[in-house]
Amino acid sequence: MKNNLYIIHENGAPRHFEALYYLNDKEELYEDIVSVEFTFVRQFVKGIVRRDFSVVKRSLRNLFLLIYLLFTKNKRIIIGAAPYDMFIFLLYLLRTRHNTVYYSSWPYWDFSKYPKKLRMNLQRRLWEKFLTNIQVVGVTKPVVQGLSRYSERATVIPHCINEDIFFSQPKKSDEKFVIVYVGRLIPEKGISLITDLIADLHGENNIEWRFVGDGPLKEEIKNLASLSDNVKYYGQIKNPKELAAIYNESNLLLLPSFKNHNWEELFGIVLIEAMACGAVPVTTESIGPKTIISHEQDGFLLNEEGIFEEIKSIILKLKKDKLLFEQMSRNAIDNATAHYTVKRTSSLWRSVLVKERELLPSFATSMNGLASSSENDLIS
Repeated sequence: MKNNLYIIHENGAPRHFEALYYLNDKEELYEDIVSVEFTFVRQFVKGIVRRDFSVVKRSLRNLFLLIYLLFTKNKRIIIGAAPYDMFIFLLYLLRTRHNTVYYSSWPYWDFSKYPKKLRMNLQRRLWEKFLTNIQVVGVTKPVVQGLSRYSERATVIPHCINEDIFFSQPKKSDEKFVIVYVGRLIPEKGISLITDLIADLHGENNIEWRFVGDGPLKEEIKNLASLSDNVKYYGQIKNPKELAAIYNESNLLLLPSFKNHNWEELFGIVLIEAMACGAVPVTTESIGPKTIISHEQDGFLLNEEGIFEEIKSIILKLKKDKLLFEQMSRNAIDNATAHYTVKRTSSLWRSVLVKERELLPSFATSMNGLASSSENDLIS
């Protein structure tokens, strides 16, 4: 049987596992890395409604792979699922049969907030059983701290950038100050705040605004770009080299995300991409950015209250003070290249996977014990 690594995730998210693919290309720890999406029912219905056979085919492939994993044992799997997803009934069964790593970016494990609804007590109890003594990979330190109530077997492995693509090149213009937003065009990301800034700073010379991404507010941004000489909309860019070129032409990256009860910026891959290219990030004090940025050294972490005037002040200050901008840009590059390269994060993944491989001989016995005790607990 093939020695594969299975990544089980809601929507695939290959960007989140770039370091794993890089590691396997270099060291061939596995014959293949197989991505499996556990939302096959939603995919199937979507494919039928849209008459898109490729989506139907994808859903059937995912179903087949999940059935295969339910009837095999001792595979190496990585599960990435948001708490407290109803699919825990399936994921828990997979955990009892396979050597499992749980991968998460969610830091709040005290039931104070969660992105998926808890519909029944059994759902919560299964999640707690699933997490007990599992090997954890957390994207940030707060994730590992939050999950420490369930498991001490935890490693922090952040998202990463490919340093062969995202690196600084001396292309920034002395004639214009370029501000870029990269991400989903949705209200939570602070798009209206950015458009208000564009209107407020309209009389300021040599500022150019750029938007990269797609989403519900796409038409609003396209409209703005068509009416303004200093606003450009690039749409969604899938080619990372093209994205890196835009970062390299930019002075600031704006990511003014606003928290709500169920969501905040849990990391912000665009932050490390932009920093590696020398763009200074300006963002809110969400839990993810706080683990990446040192305020006023390699970027800015702002309170949501009064953020409009704060960002406006930062733009005018860095536009005027080129020495300050250059120092912060250099600091941003140093931070990204020291902590978030694919080479560094792949070595962290290697440590986790090799450790799990060494534990594999005793794995079946411990999982049989967990399954047996859990069955008794859930019946009682």
